[in-house]
Amino acid sequence: MLLPPDNFGLVEEGIYRCSKLDAINFAFLETLQLKSIVLLDNESPVMKNFQNFMTLNKIETIRFENQSINTDINENNQDWMVFNEDVIRKVFKVILNKNNCNLLIVDKTNVIVGLLRKACKWIISSIVSEYRLYSGKNSNYFAETFLELSTLRLKSNISFDSPPPMLRSRSSRNGSLDYNIIERRFSEDIGADFDEDENEENLLSASPQVPKTLLRQAELRKQKIKTDSKKDAINDIVLYDDFNFYLPLQIFKNINPIEIVLPKEYDLPDWFKHQRNLWEEEFQN
Repeated sequence: MLLPPDNFGLVEEGIYRCSKLDAINFAFLETLQLKSIVLLDNESPVMKNFQNFMTLNKIETIRFENQSINTDINENNQDWMVFNEDVIRKVFKVILNKNNCNLLIVDKTNVIVGLLRKACKWIISSIVSEYRLYSGKNSNYFAETFLELSTLRLKSNISFDSPPPMLRSRSSRNGSLDYNIIERRFSEDIGADFDEDENEENLLSASPQVPKTLLRQAELRKQKIKTDSKKDAINDIVLYDDFNFYLPLQIFKNINPIEIVLPKEYDLPDWFKHQRNLWEEEFQN
């Protein structure tokens, strides 16, 4: 019998959620073809056969166990942060990396998915409604307050071993790139190729130094290919200021936004990029 975990649901393509795991759920989990399980509950003991199940199915366990997870939000505990900033950053780094999917989030607070919805520009009423749907009688006013007050600012992850100089001249909003340096190098390489072609024809008829010329020409062509590859790669680079989607819709006084560095562009899941691009189109219109 395939029995799903408590409060199981589909979050987005490749991302699932639940509030608790039991051994009776293992048969169902096998059908999800999971790569990783994110555990966000300090109090849940690891079942005896849990690790065996994970090893057998080649599933990675990603645990966030520390005192920064505040699972007891009530009138006697005025700390409104269910998760501290560091945990939120780490969790987003995992769930927004397509290399970890298919992925199951085990979170009895049910707020991590709410934060993900907020990052994806859901309105707060929809976020709270989904939270209450999955929390049921365990819905918590302070957790809802946490979802409303939390402010997320997303930031693209761009890193280069040796940053190309042309990236520094990009404007912040207009999406234009200064290709002068690339184009100049590209033109020089093409001109070098033509010169080498002429020289090669002369040398083939009059000089025995053909091997050196061919090696030089091959090297120039290799440099041109690398330049072309860099130019193509720049078209795929996404900078922080390029997307209004990454900025919070509202910032509350005395509450600092939580800055989340996203995985690299090619590691972001397709559903996230699709929602981001649609939102940008609507924003510009």
